[in-house]
Amino acid sequence: ELTRWRGGVPRRFLSIAQAVNGAPPAAAAAKEPLFEIPVGLQDGRVVPLRLFEGDNLVRAVRQFAKEQNIPEDVIPALFEEVKKRVVPADPDAKPSGGDGDAALSTPEIIFDIPIDVDGDVHYLKLYRGDVLGDRVKAFAVEHKLTDALAQKMLEAVAERIRTSQESERAAEAKRAQQEQQQQEQERQEEQEEEKAKAQPLYEIPVDVNGAVFPLRLYEGDVLRAAVEAFVAQNGLDASTVPILIDEVAARISNKPSPQQQQQQQQQQQAAATAASLEPLVSLAVSLDNPNPDALPLPPIAMYAGESSQAVADAYCKANGLDVATIAPQLAQVLTERAEQKTQEQHAAAAGVTAAAGGGAVSQ
Repeated sequence: ELTRWRGGVPRRFLSIAQAVNGAPPAAAAAKEPLFEIPVGLQDGRVVPLRLFEGDNLVRAVRQFAKEQNIPEDVIPALFEEVKKRVVPADPDAKPSGGDGDAALSTPEIIFDIPIDVDGDVHYLKLYRGDVLGDRVKAFAVEHKLTDALAQKMLEAVAERIRTSQESERAAEAKRAQQEQQQQEQERQEEQEEEKAKAQPLYEIPVDVNGAVFPLRLYEGDVLRAAVEAFVAQNGLDASTVPILIDEVAARISNKPSPQQQQQQQQQQQAAATAASLEPLVSLAVSLDNPNPDALPLPPIAMYAGESSQAVADAYCKANGLDVATIAPQLAQVLTERAEQKTQEQHAAAAGVTAAAGGGAVSQ
């Protein structure tokens, strides 16, 4: 209903007041009435029917009718009209008593507007369920205002309410915008954190006014979007975007990514490790032994970087052989075989290079 009121300031001000059915009766001891319903009498006067917290609706209407000399046959219609103003229209609600008894609870106050009447300040209270025109009319009757003053008061109150509601709408829109901006900022920060944790697929140095900045591309990035963000971040002209895109694309096509480089390094290290585990020379050793039950000697192995004499001496000592006699012979054989193996490797490498040089490379 607030939305409808904001559209054209209709006669209905807010939604129907909330009340509790079946509460026990109580005396009208509240200083301020819960409701003031203007009632037009036959003599032309408008008298407010005041309802206080705990009032019994039937008794309050009958008492008002008695005080104002309202005919008995008019009381039922008056009661129904008052009931519509103070009791919510709930089709599922079950009445607490057959005579329509209803005890009143405190309604929600919406506006409390100070009004200066001949130097004294009185407050026009607007509750949920009030009709703005009726409430202003009752206030004017109570304080003996002229019709012209009552009309000006109605216009001023309506303008104040409209201004207040516009301010509330503006504040709500600002809060919604701030929340949206906060959410967007948090989303961007989360993306930046995820990127900071992730390793870039490519990191390409770009010269920006003499300084080199890395253009990082992560998995899932769109090349144009990444380049545009880089250009904006470093204050470059937008016309450089196509040039950078072409340059980055060319570098990506010719240069392996850091992950690919890491894989290549791992493969090279694995190959080097495997090569280091394979002996450069491995020879079977057989010597004349008068003992037919003696175990055969193990093979002798020499790895890259080792000294043939040191290997031969260690082998003889480990197998109980004469170091002075046999070690020099084993060292000589190891040296010859190592030189032969090295020459074969060089020849094989030269053949591979010649084969590779016979093709054509095009870009």
